[in-house]
Amino acid sequence: NFDGNLSQMKEAIEKAKEIMQKYPFDAIAFTGVSGAALAFILSYELKIPLICVRRDENDGHHAKVPQMMLPYSTILEGALDAKRYLIVDDFIEQGNTIKRILESIDDHLFHGNCVAILLYSVSKEGVSHETFEDIPVFEIEDESSQ
Repeated sequence: NFDGNLSQMKEAIEKAKEIMQKYPFDAIAFTGVSGAALAFILSYELKIPLICVRRDENDGHHAKVPQMMLPYSTILEGALDAKRYLIVDDFIEQGNTIKRILESIDDHLFHGNCVAILLYSVSKEGVSHETFEDIPVFEIEDESSQ
């Protein structure tokens, strides 16, 4: 898991920079609190805006952020004009979270292009992916598993 220690943050930043060199992107997409923890760090370091995909919880304190309600009670907020984005997530098992992010952004808004996925945790079952639906996948090393 991404626990915010300095070496993990540095590794995540370096990995994101490497990805950006090979697969340029203009936004970072995430969902959930755990995704936000790393996405905000990367956004700050790379000076790139965020796209937050979240469930509608009927809280009105987001009224000043550009957002769009999607058909299945999901709200998309942030850099809604981005064309190429990186997804930050913990791990891929069945891929439901990644699919929800892709569908929310690609099918319902601006037809952006996900250029890569950065994973910050390893599946409990040790599932490793080089690609997900033809999108390159990169992982941050889990020091606790070494």
